[in-house]
Amino acid sequence: MTPTKRGPHPLTQRRATFYGDKRVGTAHVVMGAQFGSEGKGEFVAYLARRLYTEGRLGGVVRVGGPNAGHTMTTPGVFHTMDPNTDGEWKMRQIPCGWHIPDAPLFIGPGSVISPEVLTHERDILPVNDLQDRLFIDEQVPIIDDRHRVEEEGLIAMVGSTAEGIGACRIDHIGRSPHLNLMKHRDDLRTGWKVVDTQAIINRLLDNGLDIIVESTQGFGLSVTASGHWPFSTSRDVTPGQILSDAGISTRVPHLVYGVLRTYPIRVAGNSGPLENEVDWEFIKTQTEGVVDTPQRTTVTGNVRRIAEFDPELVERMIGMCRPDFFCLTHVDYLDSSISNVQFSASADVPHPLRAFLGAWGTSRRNTGADVKLRFLSTGPGIWSDLYNKRVPYAPVSKTTAPL
Repeated sequence: MTPTKRGPHPLTQRRATFYGDKRVGTAHVVMGAQFGSEGKGEFVAYLARRLYTEGRLGGVVRVGGPNAGHTMTTPGVFHTMDPNTDGEWKMRQIPCGWHIPDAPLFIGPGSVISPEVLTHERDILPVNDLQDRLFIDEQVPIIDDRHRVEEEGLIAMVGSTAEGIGACRIDHIGRSPHLNLMKHRDDLRTGWKVVDTQAIINRLLDNGLDIIVESTQGFGLSVTASGHWPFSTSRDVTPGQILSDAGISTRVPHLVYGVLRTYPIRVAGNSGPLENEVDWEFIKTQTEGVVDTPQRTTVTGNVRRIAEFDPELVERMIGMCRPDFFCLTHVDYLDSSISNVQFSASADVPHPLRAFLGAWGTSRRNTGADVKLRFLSTGPGIWSDLYNKRVPYAPVSKTTAPL
């Protein structure tokens, strides 16, 4: 039988995209494939370093709200880390690309913002130029205490973090006269760069630079697409929604990275269905003590629920979101001997992981979608690219386009 000739690699194909005679950049959409807490912050930090090194990074945009915390680990390559933090940061508002020198950072127009969380993160980060390169869209609505009070009843009902995001969005959709947008607050406009971020982001893309779009939460929490309402967040977590929240057209060339865990989690309490749920003692035994304490959520501090891998949830995500690549985290939960190990090629992957990938691959093929499991993480800040090769593209200067 004559082998079928494979088409161009997705990354190569997207990077060669032109509008007319003009080459445009790529939007890299990083989204959760399960119920959140998959490791998106870690992957965004890794991808930002990689694109910066390749001279491709135009900026990082965060969409969503402060009800989700993204943990990122930095090796101290670009900015000197505070030795007391061990290079681990939990970001609820600022994009996980702040460690890249001179990289523009954005909070997109579809986000919601807590000025208190934003100010706190600015004050603890070890960079002095944050307010010079963080651009907040003028249309972003602001959470106030009234919104948090309105959501208190949702804590017991659906496991909400009660950070006020949903109530703020209800005011926004209902055109409430009591809601403030960033452009209405003179005190915030004075201290931050409050601008039309859509124009800046699209100008960077038009100049051939790439933009990372960092989404909060995961597909399984989508208000309509997941099928789990009312145990959901207040928006859909899908590529189209994420791009819209960032102010980027779906016609712009984009790649979708689905980040997922070997053992998915949900927040504590009555937070909705979680197939094949286990307890943390099971995880402790499974990892031979590598994981000896339960994980807690960044925002509430409550112990997370955890379960064995659910291929049906991922199949639904594939069908709705059509990711280009998957990024698998907590791989060391499958085999404690590979904790913090970086693979040089897919041939190095040990048997327990191969067995997991084989079983999942059989299920994944049921969707008929061609999704590559490309990136693996075996510990904080430790990523392996299974393709292990640089994708050719037309070189672009490392200097970002003027804002």
